[in-house]
Amino acid sequence: MLPEKIIRPTVVVDLKKVKENILSIINKATHSNTSVRLHCKTHQSKEISNLIMNIGITKITVSSVEMAEQFAEYGWKDICIAFPVNILEIDAINALASRVKLYLIVDHSDVVTFLDQNLSHDIQVWIDIDAGYGRTGVLVSDNREIVHLAKQIDHSEKMNLAGILTHSGETYACRGKEDILKLHQGVFETLKSVQSILKNEGLAYQLSVGDTPIASTLTHFEGIDEIRPGNLALYDMTQSFIGSCHHSQIAISLACPIVSKYRKRLELLVHAGGVHFSKDAIETETGKLYGRCMALSDGRWITPHMDVIRLCQEHGIVSVQPEQFDRFNIGDTLYIHPVHACMVMNLFKSVSQDRVVYLS
Repeated sequence: MLPEKIIRPTVVVDLKKVKENILSIINKATHSNTSVRLHCKTHQSKEISNLIMNIGITKITVSSVEMAEQFAEYGWKDICIAFPVNILEIDAINALASRVKLYLIVDHSDVVTFLDQNLSHDIQVWIDIDAGYGRTGVLVSDNREIVHLAKQIDHSEKMNLAGILTHSGETYACRGKEDILKLHQGVFETLKSVQSILKNEGLAYQLSVGDTPIASTLTHFEGIDEIRPGNLALYDMTQSFIGSCHHSQIAISLACPIVSKYRKRLELLVHAGGVHFSKDAIETETGKLYGRCMALSDGRWITPHMDVIRLCQEHGIVSVQPEQFDRFNIGDTLYIHPVHACMVMNLFKSVSQDRVVYLS
């Protein structure tokens, strides 16, 4: 049942779809004996936290120390902070490590030295590997540096080497499952060679892989010890365009009041702008896409070919087909799938945390 009265931009999350999305990944991972460590930056939600805990997930990923503190309060005892260590947060890191089994990621020798000298509790450490994305991590080809970091960690009394970790963010430029699988195969082969080098040195060589496109597209996870997908809990328009989900799997929409209509331009004005959607966009043949409208027809969600094509701070401009213009009135509510679910949930957590509705 949809909310009866929405007067302001409101996030609507379908928990049934969330559960189905997560269970589909768990089923694949179970067959491959692969561990699932869901990334909670996507939802940052106590409600979804409780759902995945009840499903049987026992460990999670977050993207900051602050988020780790939040989820520790929700009862999580096994947390990975998948962001390079900020040494200025050492006191908070030590406090967390006293409460939970804490995993950190590193990609620089100086950080390892600092941790070795300043940790007050045991932690687990992944070496962050850059397998082509170019965001963080030691270059996958730099075997000498990877082995050096691994030995540094292994020799520490407070750090336990978990293995190597990567995030293949390049998949977000893919269009279609074949592109995703081809990219993954190349990355996977190079990471396996790094694992072999660490194994020959007598060092930990487990492999942790992030990103939703790979987790959603692979039919099995043989050779991968851990997956850390996050966006798949909700999915969004980006994942739909990539080919890692069908639009019917998207569990998040932004309910937006229609506040005006412009017949000559065939456009609607909704109250929802960059502060609600973020300014993330998908480049299409006709221009930028900031969201896609959904409508209920015979109890099913359909896409009526209406897109959010421009955003200002509070304004959203929706293009409308001529035959649809009179179907929508000022005061109606449009339900719009966002381009980037993680950004929307983060914005509503910090700006409008009382305006997230969960449908069970």
